[in-house]
Amino acid sequence: LNANINASSIANFVPIGSNSTDSDSTRFNGTLYGGGHTISHLTISSGASYVGLFGGLGTKAKISNFHLSSASVTGTAAGIAVGAIAGKNEGLISSVTVAGQVKGDGDIIGGLVGDNGGTGRISGAGSLAAVTDRDTTNSFAYVGGLVGLNYNTIANSYATKPVTETVSQLVNLGGLVGWSESGTISGSYATGAVRNPGDFSNAGGLIGELGCSGCSTVTSGVVTGSYATGAVEDDGYLANVGGLIGVVSTSGSSVTNSHASGNVTGGGQYAFVGGLIGNNG
Repeated sequence: LNANINASSIANFVPIGSNSTDSDSTRFNGTLYGGGHTISHLTISSGASYVGLFGGLGTKAKISNFHLSSASVTGTAAGIAVGAIAGKNEGLISSVTVAGQVKGDGDIIGGLVGDNGGTGRISGAGSLAAVTDRDTTNSFAYVGGLVGLNYNTIANSYATKPVTETVSQLVNLGGLVGWSESGTISGSYATGAVRNPGDFSNAGGLIGELGCSGCSTVTSGVVTGSYATGAVEDDGYLANVGGLIGVVSTSGSSVTNSHASGNVTGGGQYAFVGGLIGNNG
């Protein structure tokens, strides 16, 4: 980018790279270097499978050095991945920040990226976007201030705005990441409040769930040098609620040199509540 871009004249921007085959052939695989410029007033409302400035970023993609301001990115269907920068990332996103709002109707929603895949890397990025899931189908949803679902690396990154579930159950909700199934989160933090009213859920100031014990291949996640300060509230019937992490699902997962300081509340009949971790399973 050689200048700032005001996208307000585009009523509904079409994401770059459809990711329709969930492969590099339909993703964006180029480089976008922002030069410190700002793209403002980006508006997207779509029921496509992957929604964001980029629908999908491929393994060769490099996105860096710009700010997305006053963005409004909305996924209008259940079962899709939504993020202000990308619905799915398999490349590198660095020194990128977003502000505005990101909304979805279920599944995978993040302020920056919906799904950070097995080769996806995020470094020095930040989300100042409020994230809301409005799912009414009560299907699984993974909702985070920065990333909805993480499989790889997030380093030196942050999210500062509220993360809110409105009606659904079966949710992993986190101030930074909804579900970090595998990979490493380091030097990162979240300060926004996390709020969930639904049953059978995991809510954490930083991460809703870390690792996966019920997957076909058991996976583990790592958190190091990270923290959360936002209040966490989960009123679900059965819920794991933690100031840092809602539930650590696998013994191979680890949490080191990390802390939490926000108020933690579990209002359900069977709520496991902890200042740091709700359920260290």
